[in-house]
Amino acid sequence: MNKKPKGSGDASPAGDPPAKGIRRQAREEALKMLYQAEVNPDLNPASKEAWKALKVSARVEDFGRPLVQAVLDHRDALETRLAEALDNWRMDRLPLLTRVLLRMGACELTCWGDTPAAVVLDEAVELAHTFMDEETGRFVNGVLDRLARNARSAADPA
Repeated sequence: MNKKPKGSGDASPAGDPPAKGIRRQAREEALKMLYQAEVNPDLNPASKEAWKALKVSARVEDFGRPLVQAVLDHRDALETRLAEALDNWRMDRLPLLTRVLLRMGACELTCWGDTPAAVVLDEAVELAHTFMDEETGRFVNGVLDRLARNARSAADPA
């Protein structure tokens, strides 16, 4: 019998998914909220009320809601950074959900949180595979990887 060692990603006694699962779920909900805000400008995707309606755990909200707020707060700067990372593409030509996912990944890479770049890229690709397709996953990976390299170059001009 192949058992996981205790603490290796098992759900908490409260029934929350393991830590990676919490962040994955939070990113999924954040992506959905940011997308809904694009199609319904009356929605405040960072409000407590909007997240309460999702019926997610407090731990999911504690990661997802601040991420949504950071994307909203830094949207213009994120758009500028993404425009620099896009090769022969314009943001307004991309499908809406792809734009939202790129903004969210760019936010985690450049101005919010302390998640390593490799994890942010992996999570963004997984979200693209879940909600879009494999080709979009490769595209998102390429754009966010270029953005991460540009950000590292700017921070360390050598």
